[in-house]
Amino acid sequence: MALNKLEKELVKLVYNSRKIDIMKVEKLFKLGANPNALECNEPEHSWDDEIYWETLFSECILASQEKNPDLYPLLELFIKYGLDVNKYGPSIIGDLYFVSDNNDIYELTKLILNNINRNVDLSLSLFSIGMEESYLNCAFDDMDNESNELFGVIELINAFTNNKPYKSFYKLPKKINEKFTKLSINGDFVVLDQKKVAVKYEKLKMNMITKIDMEKNTLIIKDNYSVYINNEDQNEYEDNIFTKYANQYFKNEKIVDLKFKHYSVEVDPKTLVSGRVVTINFTNNRAITIITVPHKAFIPCFKVFS
Repeated sequence: MALNKLEKELVKLVYNSRKIDIMKVEKLFKLGANPNALECNEPEHSWDDEIYWETLFSECILASQEKNPDLYPLLELFIKYGLDVNKYGPSIIGDLYFVSDNNDIYELTKLILNNINRNVDLSLSLFSIGMEESYLNCAFDDMDNESNELFGVIELINAFTNNKPYKSFYKLPKKINEKFTKLSINGDFVVLDQKKVAVKYEKLKMNMITKIDMEKNTLIIKDNYSVYINNEDQNEYEDNIFTKYANQYFKNEKIVDLKFKHYSVEVDPKTLVSGRVVTINFTNNRAITIITVPHKAFIPCFKVFS
């Protein structure tokens, strides 16, 4: 199943294209190119001993980085001509972060999940994307948007794995420009600080989910800083003193964009702990800022204020 002449010609076509000629690709498949061809017949193994396959489509992913074409029509053709998504889908999903800058990897992931059996183990996909997300999260200020995007893909895959709706996860646009409708919070551990309107974690409550409904889409804020779109979110929410204030404060405003950044805190002379900030900007210079506040116990605090 190693790459033969037709498969190598397909990879070369992707490498040289800003826009892939789908008709030429389809001709190669009709001539006998194998969508299940492998660069190596023996799989690799992740740190958790998950099986990873070097597939023809993975080779196309790597080749596409030169010209950054849209890979969605290519993946559709691979599936049309018999790509074994049950066997190779997890490996391909795990490679999609290589093209996240110029491709909608949410839609690519959903295309594979739409054709895969529900009982397929996606641990490899979660491991691969999670490792990259964690690396970007800890390492680079200018990579915060990419880290955030990968976190949303992880949530998408988790939804599929847990038999929850996954097709309404979408990539965040650079500019949102949607009217605010309502803010909701999952959790009853809210206090109102009259000086800056803050939502705080209790020490034993490590996770809180916030939902911002807009005219067309729903922003979900999870894990202290990560923001993604999920229009079929199934978490339970409740109103409280903070949400009532926020809903009045942001009434009739539009959400403009989101900004992400890192900061560091010195917890002792030899230890720096990294924190994350996301700011959701509204019209009329209004904003919600979510901050992870690390300290010696590494228990995050969650603050939302305008």
